[in-house]
Amino acid sequence: MKSFQLKQIIKEEIVIVKASLTEQSIKETVNSLYKTNKLYESILSSVLSIFLDSKYKKKADEFKDSPEYKELIHQMEMSTKSLNYLTAKLKDKIDDYDKNISSMQKAGIKVKMGMSPKTMWKEYEKWVNATTKASNKNILIKTNPEWDKILK
Repeated sequence: MKSFQLKQIIKEEIVIVKASLTEQSIKETVNSLYKTNKLYESILSSVLSIFLDSKYKKKADEFKDSPEYKELIHQMEMSTKSLNYLTAKLKDKIDDYDKNISSMQKAGIKVKMGMSPKTMWKEYEKWVNATTKASNKNILIKTNPEWDKILK
């Protein structure tokens, strides 16, 4: 290697290191500004609460006793319960999907996370066609009936 090429490589590495240091410095500055703004907001909120607290506290207490407020709280609780229920169901479905994907991959089917069921079905058919040359098709279909959950 010529000394010119070595010098060029060293110069490029120095530029890359300086660029990464500059980028890191910019990120630290942005984070510092973000924290400073949060601090200013917190201080401003505290100062305003000193002056406005007593004036609006009475109005807030009156609103908390109103039937509209109680109805809104009730609706929020119902929404939270239904969201939690749906989240649990979705988690179960995702766990089934993950388990089926991994078992299909272990069997040799070329499927990936995020594939559509149609694409997965095509890969499954390719796998069946490739493996049925040596075996009986009925035996292969019975290998894992849970695959039907995501393939159809």
